[in-house]
Amino acid sequence: MIGYKAFKKGMVATPTESVNFQYKVGCIYEESEANVGKNGFHFCKTPLDVFKYYSFVDSQGDLCEFAKVESIDDAVTTDGVTFAAKRLKINSKISFDDLLKDSMNLDTVDVGNVEIISANGASTALHKNNMRMCLNGDDAKINISGHGCLTGACSNRAKIGIVGDVTQIRLEGCGSRIGTIGCDTRLSLSGYGARIGSSGYKLRIGSDGDNIRVGSSGNDAVINTKGYGALVSTCGDHSRINCSGENSIISCVGVGSVAKSSKGSWITLAEWKYSADKQCNIPVCVKTEYVDGERIKADTYYELKNGDFTEVEIF
Repeated sequence: MIGYKAFKKGMVATPTESVNFQYKVGCIYEESEANVGKNGFHFCKTPLDVFKYYSFVDSQGDLCEFAKVESIDDAVTTDGVTFAAKRLKINSKISFDDLLKDSMNLDTVDVGNVEIISANGASTALHKNNMRMCLNGDDAKINISGHGCLTGACSNRAKIGIVGDVTQIRLEGCGSRIGTIGCDTRLSLSGYGARIGSSGYKLRIGSDGDNIRVGSSGNDAVINTKGYGALVSTCGDHSRINCSGENSIISCVGVGSVAKSSKGSWITLAEWKYSADKQCNIPVCVKTEYVDGERIKADTYYELKNGDFTEVEIF
């Protein structure tokens, strides 16, 4: 039986919070028993079902990875979605594009739960909770309202607007525009020139495209970008930005926020103090520094403390 499996970065699975299991392509893994949720090696028959267990972007802002797998013996299931096998082979590591193309095979999806759009210039508005959407076509305009929605798209110049909590978007394509309103949003992007605007706490963004532009106003955001020339701005409290691409500009000015970037980039941070008179936090210092690799180190998190950039460890 052929199926699909998702992993954290580096093909690491986390069957429990305390266990990290390393997988490798071409290997066969064995256990003496297979029971869903208890033992054996787990996978999904339908490609998009893997996102029930792994987000596009994890809590650290890293993108998840995918593989096509094969059950060597008869796999067991209790719901027709998640399967467990005594012997499981990792056939090949696949891209999100491959996963999306397999999702568009009508023989492998429950079309009652999946909205499939495969056309250039598509324009649609969808209102449904817990919906899964596959998009393959350039210049699409999609508006979605509903909680728990999952959108996978391969589209250049797509314009996507989503209103709803606990949503996930994985987009491959250049020149895209995304606007989200809602909490616990996860965005995973590949392609240069993306523009993202988001309001809502616990935003997670992972991006490896050049010249990305991000604006976020919610608290507890985690944003990771790997491309060249990123412009990232957050004003939410307790946010964290990591830009590993060169010549990036970061503005991370919420209470208790931290940022790091590569050499040749700029970082702006703010320091806040609580005012008993005004009964709120007020800004006491805003400062911008150039990451020269010496005085301000590359790939090192900083906070603004007593008016100075101060190194801070993030766990």
